[in-house]
Amino acid sequence: MKPQSSGLSQTEILELTQRKQIKIEQQICEDDVELADVVQTALPTNIKHLGFPNLGNTCYMNSVLQCLLTVSPFRDDVLSQRKWWNEGSAMLRALTDLHMTRLTGNDKKLKAKLLSTVKACIETRHPDFLGDHQQDAHEFLMVCLSYLKEEGELQQSYWPEYTCPVANMEFQLKRLRTCDSCGFLRSIREDYNYLSLVISPQGCLIDSLQQYFKTSSFDCSCSECAGTTVSEALELITLPRVLVLLVMRFDVTSSMCKLEDRLEVPEEFSLSSCAGHYISHIRGISGSGWLECSDTSIRKSSWSKASRDIRKNGYMLFYVKR
Repeated sequence: MKPQSSGLSQTEILELTQRKQIKIEQQICEDDVELADVVQTALPTNIKHLGFPNLGNTCYMNSVLQCLLTVSPFRDDVLSQRKWWNEGSAMLRALTDLHMTRLTGNDKKLKAKLLSTVKACIETRHPDFLGDHQQDAHEFLMVCLSYLKEEGELQQSYWPEYTCPVANMEFQLKRLRTCDSCGFLRSIREDYNYLSLVISPQGCLIDSLQQYFKTSSFDCSCSECAGTTVSEALELITLPRVLVLLVMRFDVTSSMCKLEDRLEVPEEFSLSSCAGHYISHIRGISGSGWLECSDTSIRKSSWSKASRDIRKNGYMLFYVKR
């Protein structure tokens, strides 16, 4: 099987981005636009071009894709391995072309077509996403990563040197279960691509993480004695390049109503009504400034503005390892 290129060749992409670079520089001079208005990815683009059209209650998809295409380790692995693609790379190809439309212009019809391709890929394996019903952003992220991992495993079966972009989010945890009666210790290794956090009483992300890794006790039969309870501690075995944190914003004990408890979220840290509209706050890829993305609407923001919204409404958080 021979690898196939995407709809745009490397030469065509270079020519398009070079032409776009000239137009952008002219626009900055003519409109007196500040440099903060230009988001740098592979090459600069006007922030107005970053928006995605809503296909019908698809803000959940748009917000997730905005985050994925802004997380540099993931995006770079997608874009840099085009030579390995084949007929089984539909999602990878669609994501790349979707990203390139943000660099080379604001063709809404093309964006809508590419977004439809992404949605169709998901629908083939997860029919719950058929139609134009509102869906959960985290569920979409999980099925999207699962689909991309399938494509990545197919590539690796032909070309072992291929690196699956989803690997950036993956890590391992060790569960250490100790019988409270006899002290028998059992170690369990598990694969993860996100952590699910409960908002702590202190309303702080770090406290929520500490609570997640706090030793807990629960009922469990011991295989070595008649003990009925165990203590469990969690340890990180590996660290991901991109840490995805899911904030539990819904009350599963009642009617799944949204919880608007405030959560203080740091811009950086180190590790040793029930329906609504999804938006994303993404950092400018040049490393400075923040953007608020709501489907086709892209607005300049700041960490102070973004953090205020995240404290009350933050649902999924992406942290990149430095």
